[in-house]
Amino acid sequence: KTREPLADQAAAERAAQRAKEAKAAALAANADLETFRKECQARIAQKLLSKIPQVKAGDVMGEGAEGDACTFHRRKIAIVGAGPVGLWAAMLLAQKYRWTDPSGALRLRPDAPQIVVMEARSMASHCTRTDIRIALSSSTRSMLDQQTRSRAFSSGMPVAEIEENFLRRWRKVAGVEARIEYEAAVQDPQDLNGYDGILWSAGRRSLNEALRKDLGCEVRLGDSQKVIVFQVQELLAGDAWHLSSLDLSGAAQQAGRVPQLRVMLRPGFEGACACWLWVFGLPGELLESLVPKQASNEPRDHLVE
Repeated sequence: KTREPLADQAAAERAAQRAKEAKAAALAANADLETFRKECQARIAQKLLSKIPQVKAGDVMGEGAEGDACTFHRRKIAIVGAGPVGLWAAMLLAQKYRWTDPSGALRLRPDAPQIVVMEARSMASHCTRTDIRIALSSSTRSMLDQQTRSRAFSSGMPVAEIEENFLRRWRKVAGVEARIEYEAAVQDPQDLNGYDGILWSAGRRSLNEALRKDLGCEVRLGDSQKVIVFQVQELLAGDAWHLSSLDLSGAAQQAGRVPQLRVMLRPGFEGACACWLWVFGLPGELLESLVPKQASNEPRDHLVE
């Protein structure tokens, strides 16, 4: 009676030990397989990258060129100006060359170009332009929200907030490579040597007219159109900042039955007015009938008048 339970217990212990050993062997095999898989991926990626035409100092090099064929030379791009355009370009370049590693973190591909952003302002004065606000259409806001993976954009938002959102997204994608060289004023693109590409986004006044003409990038005026601008002294209801974030064009098109009609509201400031209301896209004959000559600047008590 005693030997039978002891034999069953010993058999169960041996079975448990065998199961434990089998599990350990399986884990070891999985670890070896995972290591082998990662090594294979690295070798394949390196082989593919070695066959990609490489650019160094403006010269395109193929496989078997200068140095080891597996040594990848990254392109170098200079972006002059860390305003909305410069940060937008840096962010889009980083997103184009991003990839997600096995841990889920965003990283840059080995062939991603090296981005150097140069800004004439100091770090303390960057992202501080709250006095300039940009009117954004609904389609533009949707596109910006999609690219930055956020819902931070609204019409009438300050330039400072736009720059902050672009900079935040760029740093998230590019990581430590998202750097800005502050107090780096550049007067002439020819002063930038060793770059495969230069994006000049420092503003219209950053280059003199003679240099612009030599570079073939003169400032040209495009098509113009007549608009009606209402200066509203006081809003009886609503808030100008809230109204500037709304899509007023859709409501105006529906009410006026003019498909090309666009309306933009810009908040005013204390001492001047409550806001300015810009009306675009009105037919020429309608403009002539609505705005009598030498009477368009006369003040009115109500917007209806």
